Amino acid sequence: MDAGSEIDWSVLENQSADIEAAENFSSEPEAWPSNEDEAVDEEVEDPRVSFEAQDALIEACQKYFEIQIDEIEPLALPSAWVAELQDFWEKNLQRVGGRQSAGELIYDAILEAAPRIITDDFSTFPRTVWSSRFLDGLAALITELSDAEVLRNRAEAMGFSHLSLAVTFSKCELFRDVIVSLIEQELGVAQFPPHCDARKCFNVILNYISGALLYTHDTFATRVKAIQKSWRQANKKVDE
Repeated sequence: MDAGSEIDWSVLENQSADIEAAENFSSEPEAWPSNEDEAVDEEVEDPRVSFEAQDALIEACQKYFEIQIDEIEPLALPSAWVAELQDFWEKNLQRVGGRQSAGELIYDAILEAAPRIITDDFSTFPRTVWSSRFLDGLAALITELSDAEVLRNRAEAMGFSHLSLAVTFSKCELFRDVIVSLIEQELGVAQFPPHCDARKCFNVILNYISGALLYTHDTFATRVKAIQKSWRQANKKVDE
């Protein structure tokens, strides 16, 4: 700068103000919140609440250790039960040769324990067809265990699809006991002990579906038969 030139003080003052503002901005911690600050604002779930909720579900499932026929309500299962049964199902299904083989084992076990169930109710279904349908339905139930509403809808649908059959309490108990005994026979009691969560969950599901079949049959079978009878009579009069 030449000695004789004038100093532009306004420019220097503006530059000084800009530098001061930049320093103040960088020194303010609020301008750049850290991850730690954000984490403080997040709600942390109390593990005791989760344990209490699971205990409540276990308590609510106690009644399904027996078949219930009063209504079809949503069934919320403890997450530990669901995880153990689904893991058990995936690991052991292939040990018996897959779905088709498992279904045929169940068919043969029921035929041996109560031949009239097969001859009276399922005589129109070949062994391979019945086995495939039964295991597909069971597999769908196990897949949907985590969703109480979906599980109820499945139970209701199964109830209506079995309206034409002579569903009884004793038959439902027999089905349940034969299936559980067959698993013990094929895999051994050590793999499916009475106290394990997988077995508890499996028994609850079988009893839940049995109750849905019985409730639907008792509530709607008579009405459906009356409608079918009236329909046949109406068609007969039209033909005449």
